[in-house]
Amino acid sequence: MLPVAKISRQIGLALTQNNVILSAPPGAGKSTRLPLDLLDSEIARQGRIIMLQPRRLAAVSIANYLAEQCGEKPGQTIGYRVRGEAAVSQSTRLEIVTEGVLTRLIQADPELAGVSLLIFDEFHERSLHADLGLALSLEVQASLRDDLRLLVMSATLNLSPLTKLLPEASQFNLEGRQFPVETHYMPTQAQQRLDLAVNRCVRHALSVHEGSILVFMPGVSEIERCVSSLSGQLDDDIDVYALHGRLTIAQQQKAIAPASSGRRKVVFATNLAQTSLTIEGISVVIDSGLEKRVTFDPQLGVSRLSTVRISQAAATQRQGRAGRLSQGTCYRLWSAEAHQRLVVHDQPQICTQDVSDAIVEAAVWGSRLDALPMLDVSPHQSLLESRLQQQGVLDQKNRITPKGKQLHQTGVGLRIAPLVLWAMQQDSALKALACAVIVTLETGTRLGLGNSADITQRLTALQRQPATGAAQRLYSQWLKKMSVSGPQEWPLEYLAEVLCQVSDIQLARQRQAGNFTLSKGAGAFIEREHPLANASWLLVAETLKTDRADQRIVLAQAISEGEVKTLFADKVIEVQQCEWVNDAISCLRIRKVDQLVIQRQTLPKASQQQLADLWKRRLIDTGVAQWPIDSHGLQILIRMRLMQAIHDQWPDMSDAGLIDRMDDWLMPFLSDQHQWSVLQNLDWRTLLLNQLDWQQQQRLEQYFPEKVTIPTGRDVRLDYLPDGQVLLAVKIQEMYGLTKGPTVANGQRPVTLSLLSPAGRPLQTTADLEGFWQGSYRQVQKEMKGRYPKHYWPDDPAQATPTNKTKKNM
Repeated sequence: MLPVAKISRQIGLALTQNNVILSAPPGAGKSTRLPLDLLDSEIARQGRIIMLQPRRLAAVSIANYLAEQCGEKPGQTIGYRVRGEAAVSQSTRLEIVTEGVLTRLIQADPELAGVSLLIFDEFHERSLHADLGLALSLEVQASLRDDLRLLVMSATLNLSPLTKLLPEASQFNLEGRQFPVETHYMPTQAQQRLDLAVNRCVRHALSVHEGSILVFMPGVSEIERCVSSLSGQLDDDIDVYALHGRLTIAQQQKAIAPASSGRRKVVFATNLAQTSLTIEGISVVIDSGLEKRVTFDPQLGVSRLSTVRISQAAATQRQGRAGRLSQGTCYRLWSAEAHQRLVVHDQPQICTQDVSDAIVEAAVWGSRLDALPMLDVSPHQSLLESRLQQQGVLDQKNRITPKGKQLHQTGVGLRIAPLVLWAMQQDSALKALACAVIVTLETGTRLGLGNSADITQRLTALQRQPATGAAQRLYSQWLKKMSVSGPQEWPLEYLAEVLCQVSDIQLARQRQAGNFTLSKGAGAFIEREHPLANASWLLVAETLKTDRADQRIVLAQAISEGEVKTLFADKVIEVQQCEWVNDAISCLRIRKVDQLVIQRQTLPKASQQQLADLWKRRLIDTGVAQWPIDSHGLQILIRMRLMQAIHDQWPDMSDAGLIDRMDDWLMPFLSDQHQWSVLQNLDWRTLLLNQLDWQQQQRLEQYFPEKVTIPTGRDVRLDYLPDGQVLLAVKIQEMYGLTKGPTVANGQRPVTLSLLSPAGRPLQTTADLEGFWQGSYRQVQKEMKGRYPKHYWPDDPAQATPTNKTKKNM
């Protein structure tokens, strides 16, 4: 007897009064026994039971198992409804649903007429659909159906947050029927290939254990490598299967079916087999400790696929698969120490994935997503709401728009909804092609249409699939939805036009073989050996962010340049882009789709406004100190700044002041110039001086003159330094007879003298001429008499006659 059978009657009684939270580990019978027991309870007599399963395969498998227990086929007492497939009837009392089906049921009928109980199975997985479904169910219960009951079932969930969400719920904690599992830690070497390590462990386990083996791998490619490398290496009585989401339901069912009599099986699975599913005969689990996890990059608007370590909770669930039916063994390909470092629980999907569709569902419901009774809030909600506003799906108050309602009513996500609306207005042939594209884009690899990135090859695979195949059945369902009858030839010449209706389709242009630029501005790549690698233009339907800077192209279609011009004619933005290139202004006319440049044309010149803006930005960014102002301009600028420091009513000659008045004194001389070098030819002295009126110019010359007259009667130019020092370079003989040097600033600032030899070389720098005559002049006199005997070197220079001649000419 399964453990849940002991308390199923109590749970049924509790549900007549309250919601129920059931915590029970795998193997307790939550999914496979309790729903049947509840069919005999009072709550089932009041209406139908709907059970939500987070995984498609689990929903179908459980429905088949429960129907078998009733001696029936699915679609009678027990039914299921998953995307693309359903088995329900008027007699169905327990319906197992998944993939957002529950959300759609609630949106279509908020009162959930005829439904008495909603069961949320495997809630610990925290799928986005489960979180949203529970939130909407709580709203229905609170405002419309106080008689509706909710049963939340979990294996490893931390119940604290859930009990806050359902404070009145009755709680049941149950130990599962778990046989002992012996666990071995077998860490792999750092550089060891995963498939080699896994297969070595498989061969070891087969040699020392009986029964079948379940191997948990991170993804499909890793599974395929393991299956391929084991080919021909195992005994003839051992069958090898793959189990992942890309397989058809029939292929998946074959993998989980019991091994034939006298045979054993090895099943390589993703975390699809982690919960709910019971694979008969499994007594050994080999766990790689890895999984593929998709996380959303809100800035790029794409998802990133990474191989990451699983959580401790996931490791416990995987381990438990070995002890569901008998004593078992688990091999973990990591160390016991590494196990302690694993995170305890996985993050819920609402925190890591794109929640745009959930935001729209909440808006259709009349709420914001974070206003619903949710366990967690998406960190990307505000950014995604803003994008939905730009797309016209939400208004500025985040309410659903008429366009948003139309898209929602298609019954598909925002990605495909525009294509559905467009197809509804086309003829039968285009509708059929649109249906084929929808099947290919949404479920191609999962329905066995191949892994090629080429959409045309996927469509070819769909055509070749038998009519009974899952993809063809889904295609037929879409044809029925589009009101298309009979077989239709696909007009593939319109394929690009059809793909352009998909909301997130991107145009890509080749940079070099295998490397492209996407219309959103990011780079993308595809393997060089792929036929699409040499296409000039692509329509890219799906990318994944990898460890590389560029995104990987997962699904695309080559198109011609003519198709680009035709299909994107109304999306082309034409702008003039002028910029500095190598110190010259270059102006281009650019035609682009989003951020992807599709054509550049050089223009003869920029407009007056563009020129002015470019000059201003460049001048500001460069800074006044780096402008090529000539020496005469720098001298006048320093003098004007010195004057500003002592005069309150003086123009602001600081960097900020000059830039602030740039339109008045500088920009008129650059209005038709395209070269930075033109600045070197400007008369900077005049440009700067013209900012002063006549009286200010006179006062500047009075306080900080350009030249001073020295004792010999010669006018000598002063040198104004940036630090405020004023320097006069003059031959020493020309300063004889003076005890004080010249001054500026109305006598307040002494001029520093650079006294030169007869040959013009510096001898002494001083602002104290009298002190120099009385001091170090004696040493200068002694040296200079020997070097320049023809020049006059008096013993008392303060009393001597100034001269610029030799003794002979005096």
